[in-house]
Amino acid sequence: MFLPRLALGYVLGVLFYYSKNIWVNIAAHFINNALALSVMFFSKKSLEQVAQVDKTLPVWSIFITLAILAFLLHYFNKASAKPVSEITMQEQRFINEIENTA
Repeated sequence: MFLPRLALGYVLGVLFYYSKNIWVNIAAHFINNALALSVMFFSKKSLEQVAQVDKTLPVWSIFITLAILAFLLHYFNKASAKPVSEITMQEQRFINEIENTA
């Protein structure tokens, strides 16, 4: 169980490094936990059954997960590189469009 925690810590560290905002980490951690609980809830397994599940993963699932994670981190890095003023202008345009349509 060390490697998943190491991976989550690394991803959260990268998110904080690029965003300089702890709320990004809080949201990412919340999404991670919510996803895990949702899978457990929808599979209708109890905590005891989850703890007894074989913890081996197919190799292909690791590569798919790493590819998705690399894509998301690249997209986050690209999005966080925008200046705050540009993001604020985009948000203001979006708000104005909503107000004009209402």
